[in-house]
Amino acid sequence: MAIQPGENFCNNLKKYVGKITLPGHEGLANHVMVFMLVGFPKKKLHWKQVVGYFFTGDSIQHGTIKSILYNIIRRTESCGLHVHAVVSDCSGTNKRLWNDCGVQHARGKVLSNKPIPHPVDASRTLELLPDSVHVCKCMIQGWIANRIIELDEQVAYENGLFSRVADITHLQELVTYEQNCDLKMACGLKLEDVNFDRNSSNFEKMKVKNSTNYVNHGVAAALRVFTEETESVRKFKVNLGNQQQ
Repeated sequence: MAIQPGENFCNNLKKYVGKITLPGHEGLANHVMVFMLVGFPKKKLHWKQVVGYFFTGDSIQHGTIKSILYNIIRRTESCGLHVHAVVSDCSGTNKRLWNDCGVQHARGKVLSNKPIPHPVDASRTLELLPDSVHVCKCMIQGWIANRIIELDEQVAYENGLFSRVADITHLQELVTYEQNCDLKMACGLKLEDVNFDRNSSNFEKMKVKNSTNYVNHGVAAALRVFTEETESVRKFKVNLGNQQQ
């Protein structure tokens, strides 16, 4: 997670904080890395526990995060818990961890994500998984930045889509159309939300709400109704024009 670099005096610790705390690294920190244990929801283990954090800089030496991670796994397993997977976002630091653990990846895709040997039990394996929420946010923000997404032809065919191109101007047209409607289906979107030329910080882009605002069941239903209604209006105008002729 990115933070604003700088040193501040902590009254509780009675010292200045803000420098990198990762072993073997120096300088002012501009990121913080948090390690957290999470229970499996399907087994009704709804709990989270932070077990460590480090202030980091722009770069991290190979093997550093892997060493810390494996140490946490060993200490966790010594308490009787079993670590089955490691979930992280797709930042450069975490991709370096994937690389150190043997997960092969290229820009925009994972080439090989087979489980790796477990650091504690040789009879088990450890999964390294990308955070699905972070992947979703990156996809939506990529759509906004590039203005269009081209779907696979098979996906468009299986879902009965007229086009495999999703254009953000569809959202702009929808919001403009609903401005004069008493009942708005896409009520979460406003005109400023579809002004895609405005500058947004990375902090704003990585907020979940700022991505799911554009992609949800309500917006999908609104786009479907908008398409049907505007198509009906177009046909009515064409028929009316033919009658007048």
